[in-house]
Amino acid sequence: MNLRELLEKRASEDQPDSPAYIFLADGEDAEERLTSAQLLSAANRIGGALRDDVAAGARVLLVYPSGLEFIKAFFGAVCAGTVAVPIYPPSRKVTTDELAHFERVAADCGAEIALTTGAYLDQLAPTIASSPVLGGIRWLATDALLATGWTPEAIDGDSLALLQYTSGSTSKPKGVMLTHGNLLSNMASIHEAFGGFHHRLRCASWLPLYHDMGLIGTMLTPFFGGAETIFMSPAHFLQRPIRWLRMIDRYRVTVSGGPNFAYDLCVRGVSTVAKTRLDLSTWKVAFNGSEPVRSETLTRFRDRFADSGFASSAFMPCYGLAESALLVAACRFDREPSIVGDRAPHHHDGTQGQQRERVTCGPCAPSTTITIVDPVDCSPVPPGAEGEVWVRSASVAAGYWHSPELTNHTFAARLARTDDDPDGARAAAGTWLRTGDLGRMHGDELLITGRLKDVMVINGRKIHPQDVEDHVQSLDRRFRLGGGIAFVVEEDGYERVALVQEVNAGSTDEAAGLAALAREFVFRRFRVALHGIALVAPGGVPKTFNGKLRRQACRQAYAEGALPTLYAFKAGAHAVQGRRT
Repeated sequence: MNLRELLEKRASEDQPDSPAYIFLADGEDAEERLTSAQLLSAANRIGGALRDDVAAGARVLLVYPSGLEFIKAFFGAVCAGTVAVPIYPPSRKVTTDELAHFERVAADCGAEIALTTGAYLDQLAPTIASSPVLGGIRWLATDALLATGWTPEAIDGDSLALLQYTSGSTSKPKGVMLTHGNLLSNMASIHEAFGGFHHRLRCASWLPLYHDMGLIGTMLTPFFGGAETIFMSPAHFLQRPIRWLRMIDRYRVTVSGGPNFAYDLCVRGVSTVAKTRLDLSTWKVAFNGSEPVRSETLTRFRDRFADSGFASSAFMPCYGLAESALLVAACRFDREPSIVGDRAPHHHDGTQGQQRERVTCGPCAPSTTITIVDPVDCSPVPPGAEGEVWVRSASVAAGYWHSPELTNHTFAARLARTDDDPDGARAAAGTWLRTGDLGRMHGDELLITGRLKDVMVINGRKIHPQDVEDHVQSLDRRFRLGGGIAFVVEEDGYERVALVQEVNAGSTDEAAGLAALAREFVFRRFRVALHGIALVAPGGVPKTFNGKLRRQACRQAYAEGALPTLYAFKAGAHAVQGRRT
């Protein structure tokens, strides 16, 4: 099967007036509906227009604000046998970073045509005119197209359907090549892991459709299972988090979720009075992924919304990555997530390290295999030991666009021959995807511990930056959750630890107190001194368009003194710096 056949199947089975998608244009109650039959008609119209201009396999940029037009364009592109390239839609006043990202993606994929709406095209016109890259692409407004007499051609399951560009949180963006078969395989895995979608089930989302979690997780998979999706723009959720919960209540939604920070926003941003008017009892799958899942977040959300009918058994922590389409592992449906207590080893002075609770990501997704590997010699580690997470499944992408060496390194890894594999059978059994993530197995459940390239080695000891960040952020509510980056700096030939952290502090003295608290705690917990700490205002830590931490950019800005610092401490230097803009 391919995505066009999926669309045709859904259109033939649905009731004529039954919507496949409902978009809340104002984040509240301004509904825009789209049936599967209407979607098929729009996809044929857009597909026909595309094939008048480009050949099968051409890369097509999808440049849309949140809404139904993106869905029509996506299916139009894949039904035409072209390759959809979703991209972050620039803001009304396009920033330098947004334009640079836009141009890099367009140039890297060799886009021949870009699809958008008429209104958005008018908004982007000055930017397009000023950019040699964007100006060299044909632009097409899909909401003003007329039907054509186009006859679709056959599409193979191995045909490329999507170039999903990574966020660039740890490197420059890379185009992940996903085939029709990769996408359908991952949809089937999510469908099974989430307990099954059907025509009476509803999914709700505010996730961006240009991102894999929104595109595959909440736009395509419910459609694959025959369910209905109600969605709003990310901006409307961020402005008022209660809109997400009201959407779940109003439409009696079963499946919804997002990154960990979304649950924290709801705890902080929904008042006690507003909470009493919510009924979340139909919410059976509350998936949580795309960033580390914190046990404290799950506890706070459960306690906050238990009286609204939310059951903690709905929580479904997940793990995935674009290189495997989306889902790799997920906690079991309708069960409490597993929380594992990791206690640090005894310190050299005999004291015991603090307990850290980690949330597992559950067992492998259906039709997926995980192995934990020593990243140096590529041999499997002993049960329960930490190593790099390697993945094998039909969802694993074909590679990175126009990057054969990186593709071979990442997507064609092989296990080394070891003493318990003397004939090399295991090593010859096939290739694996290197995820770059560190983790270990807790029974049959995956526990992610960090990123391989981010690990800090101080005096021969490995320290995960996420551990430092999470512990500091748990000390005081003024340390913003998800707003910190720990990293290594070199000083006088030695490697030291530095921390940049967003805080809500009203004065330099208040920030200085928070810095002292963090320094004292990090030394007690990790027996490592913070050589430097920079406290910045909310939004001061560099992040990608998708909200992921940009660790390399943060390290560079720290070294150059380019951070908007409220307070900074560096060993051997004067401690206080004034506010910098």
